[in-house]
Amino acid sequence: MNEQIKEIKERFEFNLRIAEATGGATGAEYKDIQYLLNLVDSLQQQLGEKDTAIAELHEYNRRYAADVDHLREQIAERDRKIEWLTNELGEEEQS
Repeated sequence: MNEQIKEIKERFEFNLRIAEATGGATGAEYKDIQYLLNLVDSLQQQLGEKDTAIAELHEYNRRYAADVDHLREQIAERDRKIEWLTNELGEEEQS
């Protein structure tokens, strides 16, 4: 989509230069076209920022999932130790 927007922008600028050179563009038309070009630039920047934010969120999600997995492993190890200690204490009491 960015390529399409870039192409449209380039055509606008090209047509504007032709209109100016031939005396066909008025000040109001120029301002309208310039406003549209500025709007396109702003939208392209916002799209880039959105893509960056999405990539950052994916990275945060990946890290969070890795942290959760690590914590689950630690909890499982703790539970095994508790079970082992409970069994050891039970065997000592029976002796």
